Amino acid sequence: MREMKLVKKEKRLLAENEYVVLKNIKSEVEKMTFTQKSNLRKDGWEVNIIINNKKARFFYGEYGNDNFGVLLETIIKYSPIKIDIHSWS
Repeated sequence: MREMKLVKKEKRLLAENEYVVLKNIKSEVEKMTFTQKSNLRKDGWEVNIIINNKKARFFYGEYGNDNFGVLLETIIKYSPIKIDIHSWS
């Protein structure tokens, strides 16, 4: 199997309040029913989240206001790497 190389790798410690926010959102996500989307899109970002061996697979934007969307946006916000998610057209 061919090993993928990361383009950029950064680390940073979360502040205590950031950790608490993520932990609380994760707890809410764990209570949700995880669904697997099987449709294929050619113009979207596929998101895979694994929590306690439960997998959630969806496309960015499908879960805007629920806990999946909040978790994803919080991860992007706290990431040490600037994440730019938009479509090219």
